[in-house]
Amino acid sequence: MGLPSSGSPGFPGARLFAIGDLNNDKLNDIVTVADDLRSFAAHYFQDSFRYLSNGSTPVPGTITQVQIRPGGLALTLEEGNQTWVRVYRHAEPFRFVEEPTLALRIAHQSQPFYADIDGDLQ
Repeated sequence: MGLPSSGSPGFPGARLFAIGDLNNDKLNDIVTVADDLRSFAAHYFQDSFRYLSNGSTPVPGTITQVQIRPGGLALTLEEGNQTWVRVYRHAEPFRFVEEPTLALRIAHQSQPFYADIDGDLQ
């Protein structure tokens, strides 16, 4: 399963990075990343495989991984030779707020990088 880069009729200029429940409605939503890998967008499942979307959130680096977690997203970002994990809280539909106290620098450049940010072992 996947969306082609730039050619998808439903999500032009976007790459599928994550599938999961963003808004606790028990339906799978998706997160796409722009082709330049510098912003992400949430798409909420409506019905009959239609998604509701509205804008994107820019990030301070190149997105290499997105993980949906309870209450938001964990993004792995690269900038130069630095790799960071930044957590974005789901403030309301289509709006994510960075949790600056949780910006973690990864000691060695590695992909993918998985972490149990909230300790729930999921």
